Amino acid sequence: MFRRNPSNQSHQRNNSDWNARENSDACYECGRTGHIKKYCPQLRNKTANSNNNSRDFKEKKFKSRKALLTWDDSDERDKEGREDEDVAQLCFMANDGDIKHNDIWLWHRRLGHVHMDLIKKLLSKDLVRGLPNLREFEMSMMGELTFFLGLQIKQSKDGIFINQSKYTRELLKRFGLENAKPRGTPISPSVNLIKDENGKNVDSKLFRGMIGSLLYLTASRPDSMFSVCICARFQACPKESHLSAVKRIFKYLSGTLNLGLWYPRNSSIDLVGFSDSDYAGCLVDRKSTSGTCQFLGDALVSWHSKKQTSVALSTAEAEYVAAGSCCAQVLWMRQTL
Repeated sequence: MFRRNPSNQSHQRNNSDWNARENSDACYECGRTGHIKKYCPQLRNKTANSNNNSRDFKEKKFKSRKALLTWDDSDERDKEGREDEDVAQLCFMANDGDIKHNDIWLWHRRLGHVHMDLIKKLLSKDLVRGLPNLREFEMSMMGELTFFLGLQIKQSKDGIFINQSKYTRELLKRFGLENAKPRGTPISPSVNLIKDENGKNVDSKLFRGMIGSLLYLTASRPDSMFSVCICARFQACPKESHLSAVKRIFKYLSGTLNLGLWYPRNSSIDLVGFSDSDYAGCLVDRKSTSGTCQFLGDALVSWHSKKQTSVALSTAEAEYVAAGSCCAQVLWMRQTL
């Protein structure tokens, strides 16, 4: 129990109290007197070593290295069929000549950034087994390529045909349009899409999903590129008129399932480009749309449809911008080939 000292009583310090006070002025790092902790030589040495370690860590963490990378995100199973509890997604690196030692390095991908760490840490946790002793890789031939990332590939002695009929059927079934009446064109020439602020709102998530699926489909269907890119401009606030235009594209695809790209075997290597423009086709900002396609002999190898960045004052200016975009693509392809 504590009691307050009466005001009429005084407290006298003894010699032990003064000695404790003198000792309290000593530095808590080295125990010596004559300096404060800010200027303690022992504390300075510790701070300098800590800063050096931190600086070395930052330089090591952000030091860039050139490497060949490969990504593996499959779930590995052992011989007994038991799935491992710890599944790690690993990206292995082939070291270049600037690393002098023979340690195996691991690149770990986290939140879109690549960080490097020694693989020994994973070996200690039993996440990676037998990797340092791996010198050979087993490969197997699965036969002729017929399907890859949604692309159906048919190879014959006359050439290669690529289409996405299976993927198109899946899209029609997903959005409930498998029994819709086919249309002859992907977009009506008399319809000009605008923001339609007074129109009825539709599900934006559904609309964006349809646009994303159609954009992937343009990898083998350049005939729908122009109409899909026009509808993609209204993803922020889609209306019923925009959804009707997208459904028309699906109806056009339902009647042209077997269309695709044909690459003949005995084709020349002449690079030819074509361009066109839709003058002031966008009623929102009066900008034109450029469309280009490039042929390597008889094979269509590149195409795009993109709204121009500036407002053209005449049809000649719009055509000039489209032709310039086509020439830039042709020059890049020529340099690549």
